[in-house]
Amino acid sequence: MPNGKGTQSAFIYLPPGDNHWIDIAVLIASSIPNALISRLGKHFGALYYKNIARREYSCCYAAFDKTGRLAGVILGTLDRNEAKSLDFSLKIRLLLAANVRLFSPAVFRWFACGWRNRSATKRLMRDFPKAELIVVVVHEDFKGNRIGRTLITELESFFRNNKLDFPYLILTEKSNRVANVLYEKIGAQFIKTYPYHDKLMNEWHKPLF
Repeated sequence: MPNGKGTQSAFIYLPPGDNHWIDIAVLIASSIPNALISRLGKHFGALYYKNIARREYSCCYAAFDKTGRLAGVILGTLDRNEAKSLDFSLKIRLLLAANVRLFSPAVFRWFACGWRNRSATKRLMRDFPKAELIVVVVHEDFKGNRIGRTLITELESFFRNNKLDFPYLILTEKSNRVANVLYEKIGAQFIKTYPYHDKLMNEWHKPLF
């Protein structure tokens, strides 16, 4: 059973261990199935998210119930570009993890749409804040327990402790009504909608009050 950071009712929040990343990748993929990382499989997702979380300027907390079951996770960073950079060794491991999924129609469509929109997307992303809430998801079985709000509070504490003095970035799919409503409720400011590969994305900026 996990123990560490803090508790809210029956849940405990702490950085995930090496044995949690497959479960985290599965949870994220089930919550955001249209994301490219989700389409490339749980082993790809586990490697990718673990790489970001292990950076010194990144933060990751997972929520567990009293039996040790994963209930939610949040991942954020102070420097989105550095956090998502990949060295050669990791690129090879990610390619091997993706395997034949790289050749699926959905992945081809993702790359094709990205190539067509690359100039406009690059221009629109130029003024993104460096800090970003990359992903926050809660398992379907545990929704309604304010786990998402608590995870966001943990991430914002990390940002404050590292002297972040400007808003951080949140990106959501335009079609994801639940996420868009949540971020509006917690005080995020909607900036714009822009094309990103095969979907439309909403850009939000969230200040630290």
